[in-house]
Amino acid sequence: MSQLRDPSKAREGLGMAGQTVLATYAPPSLRGKPSETLPSAKDISDEQKKRMDFKIVKEDWNIYRLPERKVTFKVRMIVSEVYRIPGYFGPDGDPYYIVESAVVVEMTKDPVKP
Repeated sequence: MSQLRDPSKAREGLGMAGQTVLATYAPPSLRGKPSETLPSAKDISDEQKKRMDFKIVKEDWNIYRLPERKVTFKVRMIVSEVYRIPGYFGPDGDPYYIVESAVVVEMTKDPVKP
């Protein structure tokens, strides 16, 4: 068993896992009948993807403080590409989009007080 998988051998520290949730709201003219199933991003060929232009309006940091660890960390998602998958619609009838993104994390320790 690897050191990372065996809790008795793990070093003390912080680990992080996350899940990104995005919501859309499309005007009625773009909506369609919900698809019975939606393909996963890995099952969609490049030819099926329609690249969408987008403008970043604001990308705020989410800031979390862990007082018992005396650290603060900031998390921000950066969107790099947005694709619409023609012919597929989500459960609410909105177009099906694939969003490529990266997450940036910055952690700082609290300053030591004299």
